[in-house]
Amino acid sequence: MKKLVLIIAVFAIFSMSANAQDVFGKGTQLFKIGIGFNSLAIPIEVSYEKGVKDGIFGVEKLNLGLGVYGGYFGYSEDFAFSDGSKYSW
Repeated sequence: MKKLVLIIAVFAIFSMSANAQDVFGKGTQLFKIGIGFNSLAIPIEVSYEKGVKDGIFGVEKLNLGLGVYGGYFGYSEDFAFSDGSKYSW
């Protein structure tokens, strides 16, 4: 069990350090598709971002990116009343 925890911890540390690189700047394009899981439904999302300007306000590592995001999470529930009628939302 201790070996498994150690392996997971080492993997997490190296994963975090890999994300610390300076990779987003002018001309960089990011595209993401995501799927989530929960007890009610399966949400999905799509996003796109493009770096348009480096060094805004004179700050070297402050970059501007513009993008779009779209997501969907659908959920419905049916209700039955005592008079036999049904309602859904």
